[in-house]
Amino acid sequence: MNFDKAEIERTLKLFFEPGEVREMRVPETKRDGTVSGYFDSDHLAEGTKAAAQWSGQAPGVYILPNPCKSELHARAYNCVKTHVKKPRRAMTSSVGVGC
Repeated sequence: MNFDKAEIERTLKLFFEPGEVREMRVPETKRDGTVSGYFDSDHLAEGTKAAAQWSGQAPGVYILPNPCKSELHARAYNCVKTHVKKPRRAMTSSVGVGC
């Protein structure tokens, strides 16, 4: 499938304020389990590439609406990791939300 990367990046820009970190989550992929990554406002191109890559391989590609604490960025620095649900090693809990 082809996805409009310009539209994905435009949509991502709606979520980010300068300096913010947000989690991208792709639940229940068939081959790689839950996929998760953390992207900051300066690396939306990487977030766009990841969203396009995983689109169509799961029920959805989601950006969590609340910014994350910046220290969570180290879990997956402007990239995604696969199989993060088992064990819970890379996803944001309510403790990790920055607001």
